[in-house]
Amino acid sequence: MTIDKQPDRGQSLSDAISWRHEGGGRFVANVDPVWGQGRAVYGGIVGAGMARAMETAVPSDASLRSFSVTFAGPVQAGEIACVTELVREGRTASFATAEITQDGTRRATASAVFGATRESSAHTPGPALPDLPPPEASESMPYIDGLMPSFTQRVEFRYTHGTFPFMGGDGSRIGGWFRFRHDAEPADAPGMLALIDTWPAPALSGMKTPAPASSITWSVDLFTHRLDARLDQWWYFDARTLFAVDGYTSFEASLWAPDGQYVARSCQLVGVFG
Repeated sequence: MTIDKQPDRGQSLSDAISWRHEGGGRFVANVDPVWGQGRAVYGGIVGAGMARAMETAVPSDASLRSFSVTFAGPVQAGEIACVTELVREGRTASFATAEITQDGTRRATASAVFGATRESSAHTPGPALPDLPPPEASESMPYIDGLMPSFTQRVEFRYTHGTFPFMGGDGSRIGGWFRFRHDAEPADAPGMLALIDTWPAPALSGMKTPAPASSITWSVDLFTHRLDARLDQWWYFDARTLFAVDGYTSFEASLWAPDGQYVARSCQLVGVFG
């Protein structure tokens, strides 16, 4: 077990979520194990890749507004096959689905809503970024090779509240600054999906010993589709446990961009095996 191992740059985030279009609605990916979480690829890569594939089926002026995925089985590193379908194209909103298979079995299904900008008098900004110390004043979570998910070596986390996973805290809330260490891509919607899913479920902070955990369902609403920001800048994340019982936990999370803009809300159901 090695603490603070030099991050493995390996496959870039862009390559991991930009899947090869084989025509029609068929896509193929090859995801490096560096993006792994146990026996699976972490959900942010899977969701971002599916969303980017679905983007090809909708009008260019339609932005990702809502994304939902069910993980029926582990999507493993290596070759991934994905099929997308445009369900309906309306005047301002388009609806698409995606399905991933591996070894002849379905592993993940997703649906998404893409919408063009509409003129509307309804305007309520999201919650303001909390008053916080700068990232440099917060403790950076070390990467522990062999104990932590492989993909976390690609992300820098600086907690402002809550505790690291499996530290025996109250497990009700976590939050902090974070960024991809080496992936400096502009922040589009798939990139934000990959980013927001890097944090663990806050309930894991309440556990005293390590245990596997896996997302079962995940949904995200995005309030902007592209920002004047990069994924290696400091973003802010805050998550609250909704419940943790019978080996399942649900949590709700919010994402703020480097400029302080509220940009996404996420909700997950996670299975905890221990």
